[in-house]
Amino acid sequence: MSKYDETPLVFILGAGRSGTNLLTFAFNAESPDFGNLGENRYIWTKGQADPSDDRRRATEVTPRLRRYLHRHFALRARRFDGPATVFLDKTPSNAFRISFAAEIFPKAKFIHIIRDGRDNLLSRSRQWKAQEPNEAAASEPMSALAGKLRFLRGRFATLRLLLREGALPADRIPAILRESARRQILPLLTGRSVMYGERVPGLDRVLAEEGVDAAAIVQWRESVMTAHRDGAALGPERYLELRYESFIADPVGEWHRIMAFLGRAPSGAGDAWLVKNVMERNSHKWVDPEAVTRISRVERHLRPALEDLGYGWDIEATR
Repeated sequence: MSKYDETPLVFILGAGRSGTNLLTFAFNAESPDFGNLGENRYIWTKGQADPSDDRRRATEVTPRLRRYLHRHFALRARRFDGPATVFLDKTPSNAFRISFAAEIFPKAKFIHIIRDGRDNLLSRSRQWKAQEPNEAAASEPMSALAGKLRFLRGRFATLRLLLREGALPADRIPAILRESARRQILPLLTGRSVMYGERVPGLDRVLAEEGVDAAAIVQWRESVMTAHRDGAALGPERYLELRYESFIADPVGEWHRIMAFLGRAPSGAGDAWLVKNVMERNSHKWVDPEAVTRISRVERHLRPALEDLGYGWDIEATR
């Protein structure tokens, strides 16, 4: 049995721009027992038939696929620089693969951080909007040659980093090249919008017909609600759900909830890091007239999920 089979794997889940980096930094500070293996997207798509959808289910697991994933993570754990015994996976699209991952790693635990979709939209759409020529914050918009070259350099830098860290075995290189060509490089060269983040069926249509804000919020909604539903099915022993807003309001209290979920006593180092680095003001940024106008335009995609999660829909009070 491999080292990785014998120790719990902790999945850090959350729609992009929801605080997953904050959690992993806190784990880094808490104890060298925790080893961050970062994002492993192209490992989790091994053997997946539909390239337009990140959803995977427990019924897709085969003995061959189980062995492949066990071997990959065992090798990464053994090569990890440090004394870690518990390893973290922070792949955002694993919000769509909870039952699949839970079947492959039956000892794994899942921590899901949810951020208000209105704030998430403002943060997430910045990356999408950097490609637009009228985006003032982009010094090199992707409509210009300099922006296209910058983007391509970034993609190749990501490929080199994944290879260097061992996060991308040689047999998965064709997968990342195919996806980059289909979702990013070809659209970039032909003047269409570049696709970012989690793969959701129909997202390209939403982007083309309704624009960046609608596409970004559909990603948030599908990621959050899928993980909310599938995580609950695992039960409280394996799935813990946090709210970003509660976490930044009381980082130490919420961190102690996480440690209790993992069966550990807090060391104090994670507490100290959070007190020093968490910014409580990093929420409710959507409460300004311009943001409210943008949010109103995507109400049909956003409001039902917000209300299901208990956030409510109180944007009229801010007008």
